[in-house]
Amino acid sequence: MRTLMIIALSGLVGVASAQRVHRKDISSEERAQKVSEKMKKELNLTDDQFQKVKTENLAFFNKQKSTHDKMDAVRNELKSNLEEHKTKMKGILNEEQYEKAKKMLEDKMEKRKKRHRMD
Repeated sequence: MRTLMIIALSGLVGVASAQRVHRKDISSEERAQKVSEKMKKELNLTDDQFQKVKTENLAFFNKQKSTHDKMDAVRNELKSNLEEHKTKMKGILNEEQYEKAKKMLEDKMEKRKKRHRMD
């Protein structure tokens, strides 16, 4: 029984992760079309309204994609800066000092996470 539960759970996780990847691959045009069609159906839009909504949705999704791309670039730059900083600190500190500094940073990050959970 337990094995069956594990197999079922792993199958669900696989499907969920596959869907996540698929959503990312949808173009702005496809997303705008899909959202606009749903809005047309749910809101009973006229053809004129539909075209305007579709145009606006496309502009919105293009801006969102651009912003996400910028965020990815910044995230990569921050990660690179951190790795560079770690390498330089390893060259300055001895092994014991470096490990202690690393622990200090981990503690600080944990406190930050706890603060965010309370908000």
